[in-house]
Amino acid sequence: MLFRGAVILGAVLLAALSGFTAGPGPADGVIPTAEELDALARISAGAFAAAAFLLALPGLYWPRVGQGVVLLAGLSLAAGQRPGPVVSARPPDLILITLDTVRADALDFIGGDVETARTPNLSALAARSRVFRQAFSPAAITGPAHTSLLSGLHPLQHGVLLNGAALPSEIPWIPEQLQDAGWHTEAWISAAILEPGLGFGRGFSGYDAVFEARISAAHPLVPDPERTGFSRRGAQTVAAALSAHRPVEQKVFTWIHLYDAHWPYTPSLKAAQEAGLPSNAPLEPKGLSLALNVQSGWSDAEQEQGRALYRAEIADLDALVGAILAAAPAASVVIVGDHGESLGEHDYLFTHGKLAFAPDTHVPLLIAGPDISPSISAAVVEITDVAATLLALAGLPVPDGARSLLEPNPPRQQLSLTVSDNEDLDPVFGRLSGAVVRDGERSLGGSRAHPIAVYQRAADPRELQPRPVDASGPLNAALQAVIDADIVPSESEDEMSEALRALGYIE
Repeated sequence: MLFRGAVILGAVLLAALSGFTAGPGPADGVIPTAEELDALARISAGAFAAAAFLLALPGLYWPRVGQGVVLLAGLSLAAGQRPGPVVSARPPDLILITLDTVRADALDFIGGDVETARTPNLSALAARSRVFRQAFSPAAITGPAHTSLLSGLHPLQHGVLLNGAALPSEIPWIPEQLQDAGWHTEAWISAAILEPGLGFGRGFSGYDAVFEARISAAHPLVPDPERTGFSRRGAQTVAAALSAHRPVEQKVFTWIHLYDAHWPYTPSLKAAQEAGLPSNAPLEPKGLSLALNVQSGWSDAEQEQGRALYRAEIADLDALVGAILAAAPAASVVIVGDHGESLGEHDYLFTHGKLAFAPDTHVPLLIAGPDISPSISAAVVEITDVAATLLALAGLPVPDGARSLLEPNPPRQQLSLTVSDNEDLDPVFGRLSGAVVRDGERSLGGSRAHPIAVYQRAADPRELQPRPVDASGPLNAALQAVIDADIVPSESEDEMSEALRALGYIE
């Protein structure tokens, strides 16, 4: 009887080990789906059931049965192995997923007055999360927005106002604070805008920014073996993250940055077809500049094609988020957009960075975790609040004056701005390209091409219907203060110019 039990126990342990090595991990660049993970769980359960059945059978010659069972379990182990590193059995404790270029109203759990993408994983997560329906970015470009996310400072405070600028070494940095508190900190990045050499790698034990593709404004992702890449697909980023070894003795903070929703839109064929397109062929840019993109060269049908491709990119991102969540079911998770994307609003198509209106700055933001009660917040918040929230989720003190999104959200003013990347001064906005101040359900703002006006967001969530300005309104002073501010953008690092040009940010 003792030998019989040892045989079955050994078989079960081998079967369980086979399940660990079979997933999740990259196999030929493919991320395991939730269905695949569920199948592995069923296989493990079946192994335990078979073991229990064998244990109950009388009269078998157990040494011989034992040899066969262990042999079969060993074959199962070998068959279940995948090439590449084995995923750590211990999930990360705290995950930050930043969705580059994803606007809030493209997701059906926030919605608005535009067609939404198919996002079952994000919607399921939202159902068990604290969701912020009015979250805004202070900047409509990647570098400044992420600097605010991880420092808790507005761009006017940290001074990173354009892509490619180095981060000041003296600003607070959440990864560094987590590392100092004993956390293992790691980042998995999808675009060169967040190069570690600019300062984004500060405080990280590991910072994976290995890019395999180049982007130009006129073409989709184009591999170039002769030159360093500037981006990679989200599937590659997630595969690298899921296959990493992590220390079991430390708490883990993982940041995963996904860039796929950025132009040019090149979704999978499956996502494109589900979005109603016959193919996933990218939209031709008509030879127009992405850097200056006030575009009118596309027909109405081509513009609809571009919007559908954008939705398909977000559907692909949703599948990647599902794989991350399946691999770390016990982690606390913060998912946030860094900025949005204009899809025709204010005559801008398939771009961002020039305007501060809602299409470019209204972003998804949700928090999930073992101690998070599901709720929906209508309070105006800013993604700068994510920094203090990460500290609170990690059990660390929140600095005085900072706002954690785990606490009640008092009313606040929120400021989004964009800065001109040339030296000319606008008579109204100075160095700014545009600015919008928000308070409750109202907004006040404009741009170099749009006179300052009031917008009522309850009826006009995309801030498209300008109303006359009330000279005594409470937002006027805040907007005038930022227009009058002495704004001196930090210059981009010289080595970043080629990356910025390839990614479509400069001419």
